[in-house]
Amino acid sequence: MTGRDKFAETKLPPIEMFHNTLKEEKLDDEDYRRAQEIWSKFNIENMQQYHDHYLIRCAIACRVPTSSKIFEFR
Repeated sequence: MTGRDKFAETKLPPIEMFHNTLKEEKLDDEDYRRAQEIWSKFNIENMQQYHDHYLIRCAIACRVPTSSKIFEFR
C-alpha cells in the first residue's frame, strides 16, 4: 500500500503491482491466485476490507499466548 487512497480501490490490483520489499521479489502466481480466491470467497468489496481480512487472519494464525498460558501461577 503506497497510500491511504489505495484502500478505496474496488478490485485486486494486477499481480505486477505486488512486490515483497523484504525479500526483493515479486508475488508468485500461487499466492496471487490465493488472494483472488479470498477476495471472491469473502465477498470483499475494496482494499480496506482485504487489508482488514489479512490482518485478522494473521492475528489469529500468529496468536501470541496470553500470560496465563506462558507462566504457571502458584
